[in-house]
Amino acid sequence: MMFFDSTKGRPLADKIARAKAYYATKYNKTPTHCFVNPSEMPLPVLTTVEGVQIGTLKVIRRNHVWIGIGE
Repeated sequence: MMFFDSTKGRPLADKIARAKAYYATKYNKTPTHCFVNPSEMPLPVLTTVEGVQIGTLKVIRRNHVWIGIGE
């Protein structure tokens, strides 16, 4: 699922937590993986947020979070 959050100043970890909560409510499942645009990854690099594995992909647009169940 693609989740959009353009709130300025909101930390990436908070955006991912919001996306996780929305996904869990919508699909009644807990997501395991998340991808964001590399330019939005803070330093130090996040590897997990609330048990969700975080990765980067150039194809993900800024202010978007792809979240779902991975392998």
